[in-house]
Amino acid sequence: MRKIVFCFLLLLLSKPVLADVPVEITYQGRLQEYGQPVTADRTMSFKIFDALSGGGQMWSSGDVAVSVKNGVFSHVLRPNVDWRGGDFWLETVISGKILSPREKITSQAFSLHSRTSEDLEKSGGAMHFSIGASTQVVITESGNVGIGTASPTTKLEIVNGTMTATALAGAWDQSANSYVRIGNMQICWGGEQINGPTDGSNYSRNVTFPIAFVDTPNIFTQFSIGAYGDYQQTNSAYVEGADKTAFTLRVPSIVGWGRIIVQWFAIGRWQ
Repeated sequence: MRKIVFCFLLLLLSKPVLADVPVEITYQGRLQEYGQPVTADRTMSFKIFDALSGGGQMWSSGDVAVSVKNGVFSHVLRPNVDWRGGDFWLETVISGKILSPREKITSQAFSLHSRTSEDLEKSGGAMHFSIGASTQVVITESGNVGIGTASPTTKLEIVNGTMTATALAGAWDQSANSYVRIGNMQICWGGEQINGPTDGSNYSRNVTFPIAFVDTPNIFTQFSIGAYGDYQQTNSAYVEGADKTAFTLRVPSIVGWGRIIVQWFAIGRWQ
């Protein structure tokens, strides 16, 4: 019975981190039969599994002809594997003989993941971007971004020269009210579009600021009326019952117009 003696070396072909990393692994080995180095072509196949035995096959090269000279051979593997999946093992088949046990793929091959890092993905928790031991940027699970802070509480929070903001491109919908902070000042704004002619009654809306002020802010309003695109500027709307958290916005009665656009913004201190 022919005896195959085999040893192997996995070499990662790499480029600088910022370059496009090739999805290639150079597989080198030594092959002996009956105690003698082989010089001939041999049919081989290479397979990647997610377990030492059994498990699922993640990739296969299929049968390939490999040239062996003085017992030494080399073959380039091009596995299409998501290396984030966990541990992997390589199974080698030479001339129909499965070599056992499978060989675990070490961390060297996992540097191929630097290619997939172009498409960052995380299943849960915050994502941290660090330089050395210092975390510079954090994206929380809820989508808040922090620069200089590990626990941002708004869509964008910058510490040391503080500026926080949310929904800067608010729509005509009170739920999309926006705000921005610069230093200790805070500006909130919002608006609403009312469709259809009014019946002459006053229009009013209770507005809650997206984030509270430390005291009652200055509030400015305006509304426009128009018939499907033909708008004209009118006087300011009325503000009633204002405090640091909310106010009532009231528009005088208007008869016969197709649409009304109401806008407001408030400015005051947040700390």
